[in-house]
Amino acid sequence: TVAYLLDGQNFRVVALAVAVLSVSSIYPRKTMTNRTRLQSMAKPHKYDQKAEKTKDGELVSSYMCSPESAAEEFEISKRLYYQLTGRSQPKERDVLMYRIIQSFKPGEVTPEQANEIAYELAMKFTGGRHQFVVATHTDRAHIHSHIEINSTNLDCNGKLHIRQSARVLQRLNDDICRAHGLSVITEKQRNPKAHGEAMAMKQFTCDQEAQTATFTPSREDSYERLLAAKTQFPSVGPSVEEQTIARLDMKALMRDLTEEERGIIWELYYLDKSEREASAALHLAKTTFRRRKKALLEKLRNLLNENL
Repeated sequence: TVAYLLDGQNFRVVALAVAVLSVSSIYPRKTMTNRTRLQSMAKPHKYDQKAEKTKDGELVSSYMCSPESAAEEFEISKRLYYQLTGRSQPKERDVLMYRIIQSFKPGEVTPEQANEIAYELAMKFTGGRHQFVVATHTDRAHIHSHIEINSTNLDCNGKLHIRQSARVLQRLNDDICRAHGLSVITEKQRNPKAHGEAMAMKQFTCDQEAQTATFTPSREDSYERLLAAKTQFPSVGPSVEEQTIARLDMKALMRDLTEEERGIIWELYYLDKSEREASAALHLAKTTFRRRKKALLEKLRNLLNENL
């Protein structure tokens, strides 16, 4: 089967995901029709982390962010990115996140192993330079993990681009899975022309909630061609929202924070520390640190909204 992303209300092919053996696919997420940037990021995070899919949240892990507030944290990084660089793209071309789906052959791994492997894949793929959330689903015959990667890096001065990354992802996936003794998809299986007789159109299923459509494509719909269609274009100028954000005085906003709140931001987003390391540096229990971090993100969101 091959999974495609539904772009908001309008169906159009934006990426490919071959779901056989141990395989990993990547495709971009942009602002959905009639939704804000934050809402467009929050919706997939909410879907990925559904309790009934992830053993009540036990199969959710993250890097440099909290799963429950990942969308808000990603949004803050994007506002800082524009504040620092002045760079932007039109809404219809601006990639907010990249979703990776890593699937396994039924019975090959435990849910916990799948989550660990997906975390390892995301860490190696991003080089530890981007926030991400991993949610492993057990509600289907095959265990699979959803990885949501913030396109904006931790320094808020650069972005991840799929054009240079899709093939790298597949190689990393194969190397990691082989190291764990798992099966991987072969080049022959990856090449649609090698199995032309199996590529006739037979099935088409839409999942509006997951924003995906799954079907078997015609033989001319090759992996290479679809990837090539995802060319990124240069910005034609900032949007109205971005021009407004550019006028924000981030230093003034920071002055509204307490010393402890500024310390949390400094430890997490400037020193790139993990929550465990940051909480230790601030002499806070980990649960207390997470609670205060969540409150801080809500405070920052309110301050930003007041100034927009």
